[in-house]
Amino acid sequence: KIVVNDKIFKDLTSQENSQGVILVYPYCEANIEKINNNIIVLDKVQDPGNLGTIIRVADAAGFKDIILSKGSVDCYNEKCVRSSMGSIFNMNIVYMEELQLIQFLKEKKYKFLVTALENNSIEYTDITLNEKNAIIFGSEGNGVRKKVKESCDVLIKIPMYGKINSLNVSVAGGIILSEIVKSF
Repeated sequence: KIVVNDKIFKDLTSQENSQGVILVYPYCEANIEKINNNIIVLDKVQDPGNLGTIIRVADAAGFKDIILSKGSVDCYNEKCVRSSMGSIFNMNIVYMEELQLIQFLKEKKYKFLVTALENNSIEYTDITLNEKNAIIFGSEGNGVRKKVKESCDVLIKIPMYGKINSLNVSVAGGIILSEIVKSF
């Protein structure tokens, strides 16, 4: 524990109304070799608040691994760490290039479940899981990239009954992951 004066504390934090505590913690070591059978893949998710919320939801749902495609926000962005509410320290988070990611998932025989609002997408409540599953969510503005979609086993969607055409990625993640854990 180190106590600093108010001026130094203000220089160290970016928060206007902080809790008065700063945690210094080493980066968690990502380990691709320790990936479990059910993983979350985030394809170019850009918003640190969304990523932090997805990390928190994943932790609550019992997931331990998240693969982020290169070009996604830094998981150690202060807003991401804050919105994860500490769950980031419980997760194995790995970054991979798009082609490396596809190759890895295929070699390890993961079923690709890609979220996409396409005509041939099935409702998330109708999916069947394999022994190894990768649930793939796309970026806020563009969804999952074409090459990843083309590699998938099944496209899944959340039906929209109102006048909107999409949900925030962290909200969609929460809905889909809560359904998937029922099948474990």
